[in-house]
Amino acid sequence: MEKKKTKVNKNFTKLTHKGVSLIVLIVTIIVIVILAATVILTISKNNPIESAREARFKEDIRMFQDELNMYIASEYTKLQGQRDEKITALEYTEKGDKNSVYTYLSSFTKKYENKIGIKEDEIVYVGLDEKEREWLINSGIYMAKKITVHYKDGYGNSLKESEEYPMLDVKYHFEAPEIEGYMALNEIEEGITSGDKEITFEYCMISNDLAFIGLDSSGNETSVESDIVAYTVSGIGKCNNPYVAIPREHNGKTVTQIKGNAFYKNYNIKKVVIPESITSIEDRAFHECSNLIQANVNANKLGAQTFYKCSSLEKVTIEKNVSSCGSSTFLWCNKLNDLTILSEMLNINNDILGTGSALKEIKINEDNGKYKSVNGIVYSKDGTTIYAYPTGKEGDTHEFSSNIKTVGEYAFNGCKIKYIDIPESVTSVEDRAFQGCSNLIQANVNANKLGAQTFYKCSSLEKVTIEKNVSSCGSSTFLWCNKLNDLTILSEMLNINNDILGTGSALKEIKINEDNGKYKSVNGIVYSKDGTTIYAYPTGKEGDTHEFSSNIKTVGEYAFNGCKIKYIDIPESVTSVEDRAFQGCSNLTQANVNANKLGAQTFYKCSSLEKVTIGKNLSSWERNIFLNCNKLMSINYSGSITEFNNNLNKNIWKMGNSSIKTIYCNDGEINL
Repeated sequence: MEKKKTKVNKNFTKLTHKGVSLIVLIVTIIVIVILAATVILTISKNNPIESAREARFKEDIRMFQDELNMYIASEYTKLQGQRDEKITALEYTEKGDKNSVYTYLSSFTKKYENKIGIKEDEIVYVGLDEKEREWLINSGIYMAKKITVHYKDGYGNSLKESEEYPMLDVKYHFEAPEIEGYMALNEIEEGITSGDKEITFEYCMISNDLAFIGLDSSGNETSVESDIVAYTVSGIGKCNNPYVAIPREHNGKTVTQIKGNAFYKNYNIKKVVIPESITSIEDRAFHECSNLIQANVNANKLGAQTFYKCSSLEKVTIEKNVSSCGSSTFLWCNKLNDLTILSEMLNINNDILGTGSALKEIKINEDNGKYKSVNGIVYSKDGTTIYAYPTGKEGDTHEFSSNIKTVGEYAFNGCKIKYIDIPESVTSVEDRAFQGCSNLIQANVNANKLGAQTFYKCSSLEKVTIEKNVSSCGSSTFLWCNKLNDLTILSEMLNINNDILGTGSALKEIKINEDNGKYKSVNGIVYSKDGTTIYAYPTGKEGDTHEFSSNIKTVGEYAFNGCKIKYIDIPESVTSVEDRAFQGCSNLTQANVNANKLGAQTFYKCSSLEKVTIGKNLSSWERNIFLNCNKLMSINYSGSITEFNNNLNKNIWKMGNSSIKTIYCNDGEINL
């Protein structure tokens, strides 16, 4: 019997193969879905693993705070409530160390080192992990600020890997590290921050291709190689890099100097670093470098107007090695708005700085032992002296705290204030303290002492009151204050005269309070209370002459200094005319003098004086009576030649004027 052949169903075979492929495909898809879900869960807030990490982290933080609270409570009990010092622990040394976190948190583990600390009885987070910081945002735990520090050249290229630091305090302080071939524009970055912050230390490349001149041991320039002991920078040379660091050495010798005008009108240089090896920068070394934006200066001495007319200069740091500056260092640097002074040796004032209208604050480093800055104003460290008020600082006035005893020389020079009230708590206002305050309209002054030219060139000043506490003034207090028309003096201690006041042509009267025990004012002229001495004749008072009453015995020192009179007749009732009484009366053409005595330089610089008659009552005169009265060719004497010879001829040299050739007497003439 023949066996039946098995017939294979090809369609079934095909179907079977297809089924296997389909299963494989389904399994692959499931795997992909699982992997995708895992990834999604990993980055999702619903990730159970991440959620567990977060929960454990937060639980540990709560536990640390509970442990700290228990420790604090036990301290209160132990000290019977007399616990004054709060715990701050930011170190991770062994237990028992006062500054170690392990001392206060029994469950603290190594994995939380550099993440958790204690500040003033509170748990604080000092780590930088972004996820952990995110977890703690609403936890009430104080988190350190993150400071990121970058190190770049002038073109923005990184010179060193950026670093991150946690900062618990709102104040931060960083010092620039040395980077080979470069110098930092700012050696210190410090300030206050309420959040995360990025700081960039910018560096300039050391420029060895500048122009140099050799100096011998006496500091003289030389080209003899064997005589060179140091170098001075004389110019830009072949340097085309706009970010310049002056080298400390050239050809193995120290670079000690930058010549005057070395970079005059160099338009390439944008930023410059001047190191401590430079002992001297001569006058106007960077004169009109109009593209210069930033400078770091650590030279020992700066000449006058070092950065004169650097019209783009915005930021300057005066480093610790700077001990002196010539005047007007930053004159016409009208964009300068960021000035930091680290030096404790420099005598700061607004004449030295000579800054423009953009400067609203002057920064002082906190560890400075001599100065401090409050609201951008420079004070002595103890706060008793004000040294520099920023020339661009807004505000119509400045209120002096009771702590201020001295207003320093040039302290307000060129500032914008309109009104000033100097209280009696101020002992001294130094020379030219308010010089060139062209917006100043009114001043009340009750300081004990005023220096010379206190309000020099305050061109808008109209009204001043000298209060009762003022006892002394230097010369020319109001020189070139040509709008001053309202001056009241209440002081009885001040010795008033026109040299002290130095007022301009607008002042037609000087007011004295009626109860003043020393002075009185009659027709705007200041007299002694008894009317026997004339102390100050207003420089703007109209009238060709002044008539002396018979009561006047003395014309005080500088009494008519700079006044407008054209003729003067001093009668014999006047006993004494004091030194320089008529100095600088440039309109005075004629004087008749019969006072008994003339002081030194009575008519000094009376440039229009042509005719003088001297009466027989004059018996003595001091030196240089007519010095620089160059139009005066002769003198008329109302007595005889014999009388003149007996009274005055032995001291004729005291007239002090070689242009006087003849003395005309009533019985002849004396030729000189």
